[in-house]
Amino acid sequence: MQGVIAARKGSFKLANAFPDGWGKIPNNPLVAAAIASLFKGGPGARGLMGGWTPDAEGRLTYRHLGKRGGQIVIYPDPAAVIARQNGSDIGKQWSFVEGFSPLTVDVLLAVLAQVCEPGLGNKSKFPMLAPVPITAGAILRYKGLRRWGSEGKQLRQRVDEEILRLQGLRIDVHQFPAWDPGLNRWNAKGVSVIGDRLFDIVDSRTYQSGGETRSRSEVVWLTRIGHWSQWWLNSQAKVWLGAVPQRILEFDHRRNRGSALLAKKISLNTMVLWGAVRSRGSMERRIDHLLEDIGELPVLDARDSHWGGRVRDRFDEAILQLQEDGIFGHVEWPEGHEPGGADRVKGWVEAWLAAKIVLTRPGVFGDNAIALHRKKKRRAARQGKEPVELKRGSVIRSMRMERNISQSRFAGELGISAAYLSQIENEKRSVSRGMLGRVAEWARANEYSVNTGAVTTASVHSLDTARDSRLAIGSKG
Repeated sequence: MQGVIAARKGSFKLANAFPDGWGKIPNNPLVAAAIASLFKGGPGARGLMGGWTPDAEGRLTYRHLGKRGGQIVIYPDPAAVIARQNGSDIGKQWSFVEGFSPLTVDVLLAVLAQVCEPGLGNKSKFPMLAPVPITAGAILRYKGLRRWGSEGKQLRQRVDEEILRLQGLRIDVHQFPAWDPGLNRWNAKGVSVIGDRLFDIVDSRTYQSGGETRSRSEVVWLTRIGHWSQWWLNSQAKVWLGAVPQRILEFDHRRNRGSALLAKKISLNTMVLWGAVRSRGSMERRIDHLLEDIGELPVLDARDSHWGGRVRDRFDEAILQLQEDGIFGHVEWPEGHEPGGADRVKGWVEAWLAAKIVLTRPGVFGDNAIALHRKKKRRAARQGKEPVELKRGSVIRSMRMERNISQSRFAGELGISAAYLSQIENEKRSVSRGMLGRVAEWARANEYSVNTGAVTTASVHSLDTARDSRLAIGSKG
């Protein structure tokens, strides 16, 4: 292990797996299936579309079907269920799966990134022979969490528990098409392995650091990638790797942090797909398919009357946040379902779920022909409309959404709180003279045409008076 772990005063310093804020992970169908299975766990696992289901043998499974044939089956290891739940019947298997959380995904992502850490060089050519170390402290640093004392100890213990929880997953690969290094060619008939793991824990060592008065123990886990690596990490060279931003780990993993948690799920799901389809600059996704992939689409019976509004607000805010953080570039919103639009009439939830959104890589303008056509079509339709009143909160909201800026960021630019801005945009509070001046100044700085307190819809591209009859078309400022 020399050169992998460097000893310093009884503690270990691991090489940074996310230099410059970006890292790499093995990016392949098996990893994508594993991440999806974790997203579809948690407290609501029993009520999700396309989630975990019992098979004929009474084993709880998550199944990923390949587009070219084959399948990947993920299931709890009976030994792990017995160890944690004192039994192995279906109810206790559900309890095991319901223990998954977004933190479980973060831990898996960090372990996989450490395996692909750039400093390892050619050692990644032999992924099943070279154990790679990881610690809870390193994972928390990747997440941007700095905690000390009892709180830090509890967090490290929880991360260690998640590492062991991931060991409780078994994977069967059934005739999945892949590159077979044994044949030195693409195996269309598929490769198979039974009872594999995402990674094995080869060994673990506990070290003390911090001196006598502030002593701290930390477990160093020596991990080794499973047998699947012979096809999808490849023992011949560094292949099937995808770049992921460290920012994904930094997004809050707590379930009560709605839009941040959704941003974590959307970004990771999309990054995995982009890694597998490197030539694409943009990707078109049906919203219901995306929500199902990330475990955010419950079955119909599990949706209350306010479910659609809640998930739509979280979804829009998450996409805007991902744009601000540079994870997504241009976003082509579903036509008629732009953020802040007044489209929430009877039947809107079904129409929104069936709509498509185009997500673009950072620095790449959408190369999707359909997206470009839609943009040009809307731009042409909006030319020549009369001015609308800038003092209306709905207009201010449309301006913000047209620039793809989150509410918290826009409030900061105006020097007010997000709650105050929300009241203005929802027209629960009037726009004062001083606030009107700030908005007008912001509009001019962002190249909007402002005339005596009014802004033209030719410059505010997201305004659509057919969707919001409340706007004062043709009003004087």
